[in-house]
Parts: sequence; structure tokens; C-alpha cells
Amino acid sequence: MKKLLYLAALLLMPWTASAQDNGSKITLTPRVGMTVAGYSYAHNPDEYDPKVNITFGADAEYRISRLFGLSAGAYYYAAGAKGNIEALGSYMRQHPGEYISPDNLQELRINQYYVSIPIMLQAHVWKGLTLKAGLQWDHLVTARFKVKMRANDNGNVLHLRKSFPIKDLFHDDTATVPVGISYSYKNLELDARYLFGITSLGSSRALYPDNDMRNEAFMLTLGCNFRL
Repeated sequence: MKKLLYLAALLLMPWTASAQDNGSKITLTPRVGMTVAGYSYAHNPDEYDPKVNITFGADAEYRISRLFGLSAGAYYYAAGAKGNIEALGSYMRQHPGEYISPDNLQELRINQYYVSIPIMLQAHVWKGLTLKAGLQWDHLVTARFKVKMRANDNGNVLHLRKSFPIKDLFHDDTATVPVGISYSYKNLELDARYLFGITSLGSSRALYPDNDMRNEAFMLTLGCNFRL
């Protein structure tokens, strides 16, 4: 985590120095909101449904000109999807000592937690209205497989919840293209982004038979602008 914060600080240092030299301003925008996340390029898309998660972070923008700005950010967000037992069935059958039989599963969720650094070009096309696009680096912090399952206890059917780590099934680092639009009123800013993964997620074909599944999310946040 410290390395990621140092990297974000290094990215912002030259913009801060330039702003001090020419009188330009930097805008810092902390944000909090939600993502609706899922998967693209799934082997069988019907096996996965989007799920809602929280996100928070901040962007720092250096205004290059009246029209354009360049921003760097740091975010913590949750990705993944809801699915059915077939999504992870092959993996569980290969590891019978670690997981309960998929025949007893009722629900499953795949949760991936990332620290992300988006670098974006921003076009201030109208008063308060901004278009933005760029490239985002996502570093996987942890990933878990959460299930609800049946169990039989002397004729009584129990419904249990379990959580298993599955970080080893994913690549540690992936890339995403964020494209978005925001609107500012006074110092409040509503920001909407579509995040499209451009690199595959899985290091194991147990989860991804075609080894090309990617993250996909819609992010909506509310931020507060501070001029530095």
C-alpha cells in the first residue's frame, strides 16, 4: 500500500512544481460512491450477474489550459460478480479437500478488491461539464469466494455461509480503460465512469476456460473540489 501511495505522489510532483511556477492551479477531488461490477468476455456470460459495491478515492487535476486538464488518482474499489455453482464448479471438484461439493451450494459471489491509479485527460467542454478518458492500473489486494450452502444435521437442513481466499486464481496487476463524464456545481462534482478491462484476469483456467475474462464496471461517485 505504501508503494502505491509513493507512486501516486511521484506522479503528482511535477504538476505541483509547474503550478507553482506559472500560477496555474491544481484541483484535488476526494470522491465516494458505488460501482456496478461484472465480467466481460466470459466463457458463458449467463453464469454471471453484476453486483453493487462501494468505492472511494481521490483525483488531482492539473489544468493544462482553459479547455484541457490532466489528472492522476488513487482509488480503492471492489469488483467481481454474482454467479451460480457452475462458475467455479470445476475448481472445487479439483480441490475436494478445500471446498464443499458444488451440489450443496445455493449462492456464490466472487469479490475482488483493487487499489487503482487512473491517469486521465480531461476536456472541460462547457461550464461545469467535463469529458474524460485515460488508462488505469489496477493492483489486486485480495480476492474471496463467498458461498451460501446446504448442510444436513440429523435430518435438519442448515443454510451456512463460507468464505474462501482465491487470490491465487487472478493476476496481481491488470489494466483498465476509464471513460467518463462529470458535472460540477460550485465545489460539488458528480462523476460517472465506465471501466473496461483490457487485460485478462485469470491466472487459472479453472475459473476462466478461455483465459480472457476481464473486469467491467460502471462507477458513480460524488466528490468535493478543493483548489490548491
